[in-house]
Amino acid sequence: MTTDGVDLYAFRGAGTETFWRFDVSGGTWSALANAPEDVTGGGAMIYAGGSIYAFRGASEKDFWRYDVSGASWQELSDAPEEVQWGGALAWDGSNTVYAFRGKRKEDFWKYSISADSWTELQDAPSNVQKGGSLVYLNGEIYAFRGDNKDDFWKYGVAGDSWTSLADTPENVEEGGALAWTGGDYIYALRGDQAKDFWRYRISTNQWEELDNTPENVDDGGALVYLDGALYALRGDNKDDFWKYAPVSE
Repeated sequence: MTTDGVDLYAFRGAGTETFWRFDVSGGTWSALANAPEDVTGGGAMIYAGGSIYAFRGASEKDFWRYDVSGASWQELSDAPEEVQWGGALAWDGSNTVYAFRGKRKEDFWKYSISADSWTELQDAPSNVQKGGSLVYLNGEIYAFRGDNKDDFWKYGVAGDSWTSLADTPENVEEGGALAWTGGDYIYALRGDQAKDFWRYRISTNQWEELDNTPENVDDGGALVYLDGALYALRGDNKDDFWKYAPVSE
């Protein structure tokens, strides 16, 4: 799930091509043009400057762009390797999209929007698998490893290097997700068929446990921040969709 700053967009996944938009002001879902192929484990998306960039997952290299105004899909340069569980994307607000490959590999890449090309970066500290997630802020990327581990990392863009941060309160697995609200906090779903909901304070490198989600979150769980609220998909082959608000520093 991702946002263009107005509405939310999401893959259904589950081996389907289904792609939806949620009208935040109207509170309704609508179907958009189908993805070029079926999306499953490792499918991911991020909004970047008028378009949505997406991994298909499914142990394939497919990478696509959806033109929001034109309501159409385009196939882009393939990822360097096949993407699977743990595939994740983050945008730097300019010309670069960063990516985890997942598939229990350490691969970490960047994609140039203007050049339609990929570059391999410094490998993550350990293998990334189900629950892998990325969020970009101020020249740094914060990341869940997933893989039923409690690792939480920071990547410095300028130095092309990784740093280990405070471990998460519990292990993160499928459905793990991160969202930055623009201030000192990053919010997170644990996944792993659990209800755990946390926030991380950047300035103090500390985690805090918050009120649990209404139901367990699993594969397909997602978290997005928009206009003072967090929106979450439960995943787990369920249609639950939640809002957490108001979000305050």
